Amino acid sequence: MPTIFIPNHPHQVYGLLIIVALLIGEFFIYKQLRNQKAPSRFALIYCLCSIISIYIFSILANLILFQQIGLASVGAAAGIILCAFVFERYQNNPKFLRLLGTPNMLKLPKQAIITSSIIALPLLYSIAKLACLSASCCHGINYDGPFAVHYEWLPNSSFFPIQLLETIVFLAIFLSLTRTKNQTTRAYATLIICIIAKLLLDFLRYNHETAIISANQIACLAALILLLLYKKYWRKIEKILSHRI
Repeated sequence: MPTIFIPNHPHQVYGLLIIVALLIGEFFIYKQLRNQKAPSRFALIYCLCSIISIYIFSILANLILFQQIGLASVGAAAGIILCAFVFERYQNNPKFLRLLGTPNMLKLPKQAIITSSIIALPLLYSIAKLACLSASCCHGINYDGPFAVHYEWLPNSSFFPIQLLETIVFLAIFLSLTRTKNQTTRAYATLIICIIAKLLLDFLRYNHETAIISANQIACLAALILLLLYKKYWRKIEKILSHRI
């Protein structure tokens, strides 16, 4: 019966894989923005700011949800979307553009920054889960079937390969939507499918051996409700925000 054995390795492997995930995800966003006529400087600064935002909100979410230092995917998603929202709102604000060193007014399609960022989420997440697999964090429930994961530093342990399954599922989500021409539709579908996938796959993580519903799932349910409400009332929300921001 095939199994997955993870040997002892330097802790830097986890960090390296996270960096690779960020670089690939941000490069995709950069190319998306450039294809929509965003200046290279603007696109590059946005990608750098979104990385910072991802780390800040990921750490904050982990502290709130799990009371420990680490990275949480829910916070990372919130971080990149909030950063995209700020850049979307102020992309043609003269003071904001001067601050970025791009004084010319931009001619990006509406919501180009937000949609480009959301579309990249499953790609970024699928690679990041390989880092989790290497470090044993976010491991699966106890399991001794095919492709069970064994860690050298956790003797007599055997886990469901949830991180690997998440990598496959979220990469499939990203690839399956590549032919969707309308970017807004693609972004909305990406968010809905990713939230539902994360909600269901979390049942196979270790924390479900002691809890009926996890903190991650509560966050996913909250995000799903907010997304559906936004979809229903987005015209009113956009109108209110346009007057206040």
